[in-house]
Amino acid sequence: MANAFEGVGQSADPQTTAMRLYLAGVSLLQAGRVKEAARAFGAAHHSNPHLETAALLTFACLKAKEGEDTDLLEQVVQTWQEMKSPDVVAHAPDRLIVELLTDVKGCSTSLSPLGRLAWGVLPPSQQARMAQLLNDATCRWVDPLRE
Repeated sequence: MANAFEGVGQSADPQTTAMRLYLAGVSLLQAGRVKEAARAFGAAHHSNPHLETAALLTFACLKAKEGEDTDLLEQVVQTWQEMKSPDVVAHAPDRLIVELLTDVKGCSTSLSPLGRLAWGVLPPSQQARMAQLLNDATCRWVDPLRE
């Protein structure tokens, strides 16, 4: 299979390259291509090391299962915890991408920054699952996603 994001990062500006690669990763997640998304997020982080959410998503995608029953949401939360619970919007590039993704996809204001990131990158079927989990007060592992 050809590289799904070949040519995406062709820019003299590393910030633009990083954003293009990041959005390619999001697009690949929407298509259910989790492992390819990991490569795109990794390349985005390499282009802009301040894009810390790209690093988080790289590792989460590498650990996640492919397909409809993906555990990507669980891996995002677990990876965030393993990274010592960083502020995912501490840097301007991360704030920008989270804001853009949640504006485009519509997002509840009752989500934490990590929750908004997850909502922004998950495909619709996984967003529905995330909403169900968040509505279950006994489901404590999703607490980092709540405001």
